[in-house]
Amino acid sequence: MRLDNHQWRARAYRITPMEERFLSSEMLEDVSGRLGRYIRGLQFNLLQGSCNVCIFPTAPQDGIGCRMIGTILYQLAVKSSGVEHLPTDLYFQAGECPFQLRSLLTLSYLCTAQRRRTIYDNYFHIHTTALPKETASDYEKRVVIAF
Repeated sequence: MRLDNHQWRARAYRITPMEERFLSSEMLEDVSGRLGRYIRGLQFNLLQGSCNVCIFPTAPQDGIGCRMIGTILYQLAVKSSGVEHLPTDLYFQAGECPFQLRSLLTLSYLCTAQRRRTIYDNYFHIHTTALPKETASDYEKRVVIAF
């Protein structure tokens, strides 16, 4: 994925030799923190405006969903010391795990500069972890009631 004119563009393309060295680098750093129940492991390699993101989902067959993307972007902002320093190129590695369409829509929406500024200026962020075995609708009801 590449940030181009304030929009994420997802496209298949041939990796350049420099990108191949970057992706095969063993400089991946484990991310610690609240990863939620959908991600069992997460690794970043930040280098000159690029980030290699390795995702280890708890249920790879279910794919990468929007909650996972939210967690990844949150952890990436923490690791980058704020949204102003986020990389412009993201390389996702998730093995054979597919991306759900809603996760790509989430990325597309959140990566418009004007929308990010609106969210940053007008809303606060509280990380609410899902309870073990809590369904999506139960989680939503609990969060809406709490706030």
